[in-house]
Amino acid sequence: MSESLAERKARLTLRIQQQRLDLLSAEREWLSAMAPVDAGWRHLARYKWVAIAGSGVLATWQLRHPGRLVRLLRRGPLVWSTWRLVRNLLR
Repeated sequence: MSESLAERKARLTLRIQQQRLDLLSAEREWLSAMAPVDAGWRHLARYKWVAIAGSGVLATWQLRHPGRLVRLLRRGPLVWSTWRLVRNLLR
């Protein structure tokens, strides 16, 4: 055996400490990178009840006018592709 148990333990302890420091650094980087996403999510979460009420109103509207949703679903891809075309032309 080239190294004693105490030397191995000391080496492993230093390695663990370095890994902990690396994790703390990565956590700080992650939190700073995700700060805009977190702020946006908190902003959306403020309007949770509006979204719930709006979805109820939309569900009721759909039950009263079932054909309109079908028309909207047909027009959706057309509107999306038109939007992409205009956006790409303006670039």
